[in-house]
Amino acid sequence: MKLDSFVNTKRLKVSIISLILIILVLSVINSTYYNFTRNELLKQQVEKMKIQATNIKIAIELSQKGEKYVEGMVAQNLRTVSLYAQSNLDPDIEKVSNEKLKELSQNSGIDHITLLKRSGDDIIGYRSSDPKEMGMSSKRWGGHWFRAFHQLFEYKQVVVPQGEILPNFWAGPWSTSSTDPSSVDKWGYYYDGTTNYIIDPYVHDKSIRQYQKDTGVDATIEQMIKNTNIAEVTVFNSPIFLKEKQAYQENGQVWYEDREVLFGKYNLADTRDAMFVKQAFRHKCRANVRNHGEWYRYHENIFSA
Repeated sequence: MKLDSFVNTKRLKVSIISLILIILVLSVINSTYYNFTRNELLKQQVEKMKIQATNIKIAIELSQKGEKYVEGMVAQNLRTVSLYAQSNLDPDIEKVSNEKLKELSQNSGIDHITLLKRSGDDIIGYRSSDPKEMGMSSKRWGGHWFRAFHQLFEYKQVVVPQGEILPNFWAGPWSTSSTDPSSVDKWGYYYDGTTNYIIDPYVHDKSIRQYQKDTGVDATIEQMIKNTNIAEVTVFNSPIFLKEKQAYQENGQVWYEDREVLFGKYNLADTRDAMFVKQAFRHKCRANVRNHGEWYRYHENIFSA
């Protein structure tokens, strides 16, 4: 009996050890298979994300070209309005009334017309259909604006890297109005030397906003989100986002061109985003986007790592 009991106990121990070994082996196999499968799925997902990122970049660039085309059409219209205004105004600014400018802006279907004149080392709004433009100083404006005005007055032609340049004419990019920071406008500036003032017609941004809503970059992004597993796309204004440039503000309103998010939304924020943006620039994986000061970021609805 004692021998049988000893044998049974030994068999039981062997069985338990064998069972434990089998469990361990299966655990190792399952863990190895899980990690391998997980890594392969992640690799596939990364490749998929790279393809989608490229597609997003291409789609956004095409939409931006469309927006630039619309801007060009607006600029052409502003120049036409300038010529119309010039033919109906006295060449001496002192003989032009604000009421006449209001009449011309209404007849031409734009929002307002301002006349700019030199005043010492400044160029100011001297006559306008908008009372807020009266006495407006352009000396403190950033970007290429003040330089462009001087070039018009001195050479009747503008050479700056932004906006639309036409004969005796320059249209600046859409920007926040210094006299009404809640408004984003597009201004045209015309001077051919026959007057003692620059003709400055401008329109509010309702036209470009409607385009953006219908077929622009934001519309493209929304369509991608609807048709893919992408949760969010953000196009950063990287110098502002990375605090490399101070956003210009007036009356608590950030200037349009200094907004942190150029297109899309930024609700799914991550504390590491600034680090990722810097890394992307460092490794030149967005080199062609970097030249425009933009960086694309998007989230996908995927399982958590």
